This record gives sequence, C-alpha cells and structure tokens, in this order.
Amino acid sequence: MALRTIRVEGDPVLGKVCREVTEVTPKIVTLIDDMLETMYEANGVGLAAPQVGILKRIVVIDVGEGPIVMINPEIIESDGEQTGDEGCLSVPGKAGQVTRPNYVKARFMGEDMNEYEIEGEGVGAQGIYLVKVTVIQKKSKLDVDVIKKCAVHGVLFKGFSSQTSRTRQKPLAGSMVVEQQHQDYFDVFFQKGGSYMNFANMVGENLSVVKMGKQYRISAVVSVAKDALYQELVSAGVIKGLNNGF
Repeated sequence: MALRTIRVEGDPVLGKVCREVTEVTPKIVTLIDDMLETMYEANGVGLAAPQVGILKRIVVIDVGEGPIVMINPEIIESDGEQTGDEGCLSVPGKAGQVTRPNYVKARFMGEDMNEYEIEGEGVGAQGIYLVKVTVIQKKSKLDVDVIKKCAVHGVLFKGFSSQTSRTRQKPLAGSMVVEQQHQDYFDVFFQKGGSYMNFANMVGENLSVVKMGKQYRISAVVSVAKDALYQELVSAGVIKGLNNGF
C-alpha cells in the first residue's frame, strides 16, 4: 500500500464525472488499498477515488466498525433530513453545516463484484454488519430464517469477515462458552421465530444456489443490527453476566 495525494478544492478532477468499474483488476485492488491507507493517514472516515485523482466510482468508508468498500454506489431511496457539522478531506481546515437525508438506502458492488444493499439512518450507516452466510447441504432449498439465524449466531459467538469489510470482527458476545453459560436464554432467543429475527434482514431477495456434485452451496448476505443486538444482550444480563465472571 502507498499514500496518495489528496486533491483539494479547486482541482478540476473533483468536478469531473467518474467512470463505472466493470472489473476488479489488480490495479483496482491496489487503488482500494491505497485509498484506505490514505484515508486513515488523514484521519478521515470516507474517501472517494476522484479525491486521489482517479475517475472511478469507488468509495471507502470507516465509521469505526471496520472499512467498507463500495464500488459503483448509488442511492436508491432516501427520506427526511438531518443537518450537522461536516468536514471534507478535499477542503482541509474547514467545516460547515451540511443538510443530508436522515435515511438512505444504497446499492453497490463489493470487491467480489456481487451486488449489495445497505441502509443507514441518522448520522452514518453505523450499527450494521453485512454478513455473508454459506450453507452446504444436500437439498437445493433453504429457509431464509436459517440463513438469518446463522448470521446472528456468527456475529455473537464466532466473529466474521464482513462481506464489505477487510477487518475481521470479534464475536459480539464472546466465545461459545457464553452461549453455554446462558443456555436457557439463547434456547428461547434462537427458537423458530425467536427474537433473533428482530436483528437480521436479507440483503436482496434471492439466495445464491450452486450445485457441487451431490451437494448444494447456498449463500446469501444478511444485514445484522449489531448495536441493537448488543443492547439486547445488555438488557438480558448476558454481557453484564460475562463481565462479572458468570
């Protein structure tokens, strides 16, 4: 990775239209790596490719929960408005009041060039993990509730590498020992139609089904509301019990 020069206000490249990315080549991978390093070095939370002089539709973001890479992003829904102080790496040393939608739904491609959607409400799309779940089984059909359950369970006890993030996230509740210590709670939480359903939503409508010999690999991306999930554990005494050594 290498630091790139951030273009500042007045540079003509910032006013030009970016080109769509049609393939993630080694050069694109290097660009993304460099953009992340440059953003962190500048203490930013977001950086777009034209800000480093490259007219490609690529954005990198990190609001404190690991980096997110968005290729060919587009806003497909928005609602309401919010106003707050903002700065910009291309306008150094200045900040101002900016009004933006309070709710946004965006569609983008990941580094695997698969399509994803993400929703954000309030300041930034915080509190959400995008988790790719893969199940290998003999049947070609799988209840989406099983996919959601796997996603929530993984976030809680196993950790994961987010589909849009390069940083491996630690288990929210700790190890599988915590599940054993609070078995009665989690038996109810993960029962069919249980509370876990409140914290997971499918990203997109279709599952990816690939036949592998006599088995099928079924994959989907799930958004997990990790902040709300964390608060649920605190309210239930799971996190508090863990901190007290139970």
